[in-house]
Amino acid sequence: MKKTSPQPLSKGEGQYIVPNCRPDTYRDATSAHWCISILAHQQFVLRTLYIVLAFSACRRPPTVPSQPLIDKGSHPMYISCEGNYGWGNGSVSVYNPQTKQVTEDLFFQANGYKAGDVVQSITAFNNKLYLTVNNSGKVMVLDPATFKVLATISGLRSPRYFLGVNAGKAYVSDLYANAVSVVDLNTNTIAKTISLSGWTEGMTLWQGKVYVCNERTDYVYIIDPASDKLTDSVLAAYGSQSLVVDKNNCLWVACVGDTLLGKTGMLVLLQPGTQPKPFSFTVGIGNYSHPHHLALNPAGDILYFLNKDIYYMNTQRQAPFNPMPWFSGIGRNFYSLGVHPHSGDIFVSDAKDYVSKGRVLCISSSKSSISEFSVGITPGGFWGQ
Repeated sequence: MKKTSPQPLSKGEGQYIVPNCRPDTYRDATSAHWCISILAHQQFVLRTLYIVLAFSACRRPPTVPSQPLIDKGSHPMYISCEGNYGWGNGSVSVYNPQTKQVTEDLFFQANGYKAGDVVQSITAFNNKLYLTVNNSGKVMVLDPATFKVLATISGLRSPRYFLGVNAGKAYVSDLYANAVSVVDLNTNTIAKTISLSGWTEGMTLWQGKVYVCNERTDYVYIIDPASDKLTDSVLAAYGSQSLVVDKNNCLWVACVGDTLLGKTGMLVLLQPGTQPKPFSFTVGIGNYSHPHHLALNPAGDILYFLNKDIYYMNTQRQAPFNPMPWFSGIGRNFYSLGVHPHSGDIFVSDAKDYVSKGRVLCISSSKSSISEFSVGITPGGFWGQ
């Protein structure tokens, strides 16, 4: 699922205007109206898919391989693809930077069944992969070599992102639960929840605390991982979505804002200290300032993010900061962004119409090499090894 402006309704009150056009995909009012306009097209596609599924229901499932599907030495980039909301066709594609080959729907190949409904994100921790499946309310634990399911963390309401806190514990943010779930990694069960009002999103460890984004407030929450309690919050800007820590141990937060509420999106800088003071500034050209999906280069000194186009900024410079457009998004629907931790290549997804298969661009940091390939429907997350 992915990402601003109309206030969320309950699922029974028209929360999802059209399949795969959810409130968290709206970065501005224009996008919201555009989503409504594709209703007729999506209904036609869904009817067609019903017919196709009816004729394919008796097909024999694939043989599940026992040998490793992934060459970890190639430093693959995983792409989580949400699929169509309600269809259970979320998937994972993997890109091999050495051969430049793409394997689509890797989860299905490895396990013989689909990953679930709205594959939100994928994360590596403790030599395992954690696949968060939003509308299926689960996080699946995967073997990174074979991609087979080792365990399933169930009982979540609408999970978004997974953060490993220590060897035995992780946090999972959530769209509807008004809480962050605490997961016991020894039993792969929910040990407890930490009450946090609103839609919790990206998380990171910084200065011994866990900082949690919230797309429906002006605050970033602070959790003490030793006690699993909310201890403080920082006034940032409306709609915090993602956050990263640069080479100087400074925390950067992308806040998307909300056009309909008159909330301007901003980048927020928190410098290390006992009581970090936020420094906020708008980005973009004209009045469009809705930064999201922060990512750092391997050195930790260049910040990339989406704001229709791909923007970049040197984090080592002093204020005033001046983020600049780096790669144009004209003619595309840029949806998510990631940077490969080894090569520094920038990966950006084009969600197209949220119904057909998406595309991913792989761009070298010098822009001397640009490749493009097809992936699953609505590619929304990246994780590089």
